[in-house]
Amino acid sequence: MGAIAAYGDEIGSTAIFAQGDAVGLEARGGPQGSAVVAIAGREGTALTGDWGAAIDVRGPAIFSRSGRLTLSAGRSYADIDLRSKGGLWSTSLCFANLMSYRPGVHVAAVRANYPIAGKARIYLNRAVSSPTYVAWVVLNAPG
Repeated sequence: MGAIAAYGDEIGSTAIFAQGDAVGLEARGGPQGSAVVAIAGREGTALTGDWGAAIDVRGPAIFSRSGRLTLSAGRSYADIDLRSKGGLWSTSLCFANLMSYRPGVHVAAVRANYPIAGKARIYLNRAVSSPTYVAWVVLNAPG
């Protein structure tokens, strides 16, 4: 059971508004719980912030649209499938980074909604000679 539960019922309504010179709202989760859970409607925004950090994360952060994949030896691209997580918008931002050192190899591009809608293809500048880990994250995607 939550300590505070608030729901904005009308379009454009605000469930909780907090403002302060130092801290507007502070929440602390227990060992098994979450301090703040923010869920936006289909067209809404769960958390917003002005004049400073909208989110200040201290400790591990978990993203539902991120992961790690392994490119097999001889491969120069891999696909990530986000269809089960709501897919991708045309404005989604896709990033990838090598987690294995491969001299002269780098991520050349990440192409959203390719080869089909809801997937993204990660391209390397050339095929790898041994299995290679790649980390990826997608921002601004439907939820």
